[in-house]
Amino acid sequence: SMPVRSIISSPANGTRLPAGTRSVSLRGAAWAGDLTARAVDVSTDFGATWTPATLQAPRNRYDWHRWTAQVPLPSDGYYEVWA
Repeated sequence: SMPVRSIISSPANGTRLPAGTRSVSLRGAAWAGDLTARAVDVSTDFGATWTPATLQAPRNRYDWHRWTAQVPLPSDGYYEVWA
């Protein structure tokens, strides 16, 4: 009934990580109205590759599904995180 929506809640937009950081912990939430989100994937390379996130069960039928993921950062530089 609703397209799945996913947000990234951590790290915040514009976060700068120390040089040499090789992975980042992500946290967010997904919502699908009265349906269930079955999966969330995240990408740090503009969608070329995707890493599955771990979904938690919602607290009630209409609640957001919280998710977490650990993604590698192969080098220092600029990354956009997509979910």
